Amino acid sequence: MRAEFDDALERYFVETEAFSALIEDRVDVVAGDKGTGKTAIYKVIEKRYRQLDQLADVEIVRAFNPSGNPVFQRLVQQEALTEGQYRSVWKAYFFALIGNWALNIAGSDASDRFGRLSEILENPGWKRRQAAKESARSSDEGA
Repeated sequence: MRAEFDDALERYFVETEAFSALIEDRVDVVAGDKGTGKTAIYKVIEKRYRQLDQLADVEIVRAFNPSGNPVFQRLVQQEALTEGQYRSVWKAYFFALIGNWALNIAGSDASDRFGRLSEILENPGWKRRQAAKESARSSDEGA
């Protein structure tokens, strides 16, 4: 079964060298062919990171949908961008990730500045819709 759809994954996950290297900050990227366990590592870390001493000062921000299409798939379906354009794409992507993460934490108690951030993300369609669900999940996991 593929890790993306395996709800029992955490029960039988084997902590590999790639897993250890990532949580011990010896590597920043886990690369590999399809089926080599990258998504399994991600799912286990996302679920356990609050219990891992090595990740005590780390916050996990979901940067992709592991069961969906790659987030940048449209980029390969068009003419190549310039280096500056790729930098802008990455900056916008990280801004949207962190902005949505902050809005999820703020919830309904958001200040005017969070309201402005929400507007900025809404205009180009970067605001994520499942904010309430993720915020509730984060609260449950932190308890």
